[in-house]
Amino acid sequence: MKLSDYIHCVLDAHLGIDLEKEVSLGTANQVDYFGVSDVHGTIRVEIERRREDPLNNVVKAWRQTFDASMDDDFTLIHIFSGFYQKSKMTKRLNAEFVGQRLVDWATEQGRTIQYWSIGLSFCPPRGDADPELTEEEQVGIAREIQAQLQDCLTKA
Repeated sequence: MKLSDYIHCVLDAHLGIDLEKEVSLGTANQVDYFGVSDVHGTIRVEIERRREDPLNNVVKAWRQTFDASMDDDFTLIHIFSGFYQKSKMTKRLNAEFVGQRLVDWATEQGRTIQYWSIGLSFCPPRGDADPELTEEEQVGIAREIQAQLQDCLTKA
């Protein structure tokens, strides 16, 4: 199974929803996965495999909060591959910083927007950002996502 498809399956199972793939939200944003949960509300998922600018996904989500037709509160789950644990850690830290500022701003506006950062140790090989996973890689990814999502849900 490919990395993005596997992450989708793990999130569906853990959150108890059926996330849609590659959903356009307004004119400024397309998210990797989108869904609505009775328990968790609107969920947006962005997966960063080897992208140069993960901050852009947070900024697009924030920009949409100013669009009157997109007034739903949401949780942005931002998943970072192991690529961002090593040479691109600053890119991840910048995205997380702005994600937290988005949450702070939303609170000041009386809105409920959450930003959850999930880090994976798996690093996609160069030239194949969505590789096929071995069974061992799948098990590791599932454990990491489940543990970190549980932490996020506990804090929410």
